[in-house]
Amino acid sequence: MSNLTGVGGGGSFSLATTTSGGVYAFGANSFGQLGDGTLIDNPTPSLVPGITTATSLATGSTHALVLLADGTVRAFGRNTEGQLGDGSLTSSSTSLTPALTDVVGVAAGDQHSLVVTRDGSVFAWGAAGRLGNAGGTASSTPASIASITDGIAVAAGLDHSLVLRANGEVLAFGSNWWGQLGNGTVSEGMIQTPVTVGAWDPALQGAVAIAAGAAHSLVLKGDGTVWAMGDGSRGQLGQGDANASWLPVQVPVPARVVAIAAGAQHSLALDVEGGLWVWGANEAGQLGDGTTVDRLSPVKIADALMMFRAGLPSISPSGGTFSNAVSVSFGSATPGALVHYTVDGTEPTAASASGSLNLDGGPVTVKARSFHSTYNPSATVSALFTFEAAAPQMTPSGAFVPPFAVTLSSATALATIRYTVDGSTPTPASPIYTAPIPLTDNTTIRAQAFKSGYAASPVTATDMLTC
Repeated sequence: MSNLTGVGGGGSFSLATTTSGGVYAFGANSFGQLGDGTLIDNPTPSLVPGITTATSLATGSTHALVLLADGTVRAFGRNTEGQLGDGSLTSSSTSLTPALTDVVGVAAGDQHSLVVTRDGSVFAWGAAGRLGNAGGTASSTPASIASITDGIAVAAGLDHSLVLRANGEVLAFGSNWWGQLGNGTVSEGMIQTPVTVGAWDPALQGAVAIAAGAAHSLVLKGDGTVWAMGDGSRGQLGQGDANASWLPVQVPVPARVVAIAAGAQHSLALDVEGGLWVWGANEAGQLGDGTTVDRLSPVKIADALMMFRAGLPSISPSGGTFSNAVSVSFGSATPGALVHYTVDGTEPTAASASGSLNLDGGPVTVKARSFHSTYNPSATVSALFTFEAAAPQMTPSGAFVPPFAVTLSSATALATIRYTVDGSTPTPASPIYTAPIPLTDNTTIRAQAFKSGYAASPVTATDMLTC
């Protein structure tokens, strides 16, 4: 799996888009959320059939949306609340096509889905109360939110939704149990129609990006500040405590932020210099700070650019058994990366050999890594090369009229052929073939090719019979 352009993580499954427009899927598949036509979990990344022009994707708890280059959407997975948008409540392990065109952004929650189109319209479908409509009813087909005509981005949490408007305002609707809609209130029920996040405070306008966690929300403003609201029980609001907030509060990231993301109960921000800041839940190490301790305030875990690894190197051919010398070449998916290799079993370093490699005998384990001045070295890729001499060929074979001579040859360059004429198996001490073998009577010839660094060839045996 290489040349990826985007990734998405659902409840227990993952998707990734490629530069060629394909989508890889792997993980849990009990509702068909891998889109592969089965309900079988798959731990190995596999391409989703029928999708070749994907540009982005969104993953819900158990369903997925894929945006194609022509502005249409494909949906697959759980559909018990109509979250696939095809007009049914039947889950699907193959791609369905909701009736949508000119889509530019997608979002998927637990049981609902959202898109924004090129003209600023926003459509929602799935479970009741999360769709921004006044009636609060569920919908199994995309339903326009009439009050929104200038949307430019959408985000979906567990049961709430965010819409970024062209004027920098953020609208929110759905669950507000923890104050994740940022309108200064909490509610046991759903807020069915959009409210403006921080409407009373002009300082909270000017948003350029949004993100939604399970029950918290993040807003990035054009001035590089990050604002959070909703559930703070694991520190996901970054305020130094575990309190919720019904109002947007500024997250104390001491740098200008250019991108944000939200997990279920944790948050991330990328600053203008490439620094990655994290805060919130960390029981599974999801903050990447080397601990499993929740962080109540933002922590810079590393220079983000230096966290990235160079792409895995390719080794061509990728190992195997050969009957002649082989030229091995290397490549990397990372432009500008240089591949270094070893043949002695040690891990490659930046001081190891580079360039092409010629092998003529083994076994040899080639280990390779990609190195780049901007990224960490790649993981190591290994390939085992073994060599076996090609079995000798006899010309001719079978019946003959004496006197006669048999010619032996091997496709392995510079191999030594040894033979016997008494029916025994050749050994390294048997006669060496140097010239055609004269025959005058019935004879069983056995021949074997030998070469240093190569396994001995299979034995060739032929009964030569007089006519």
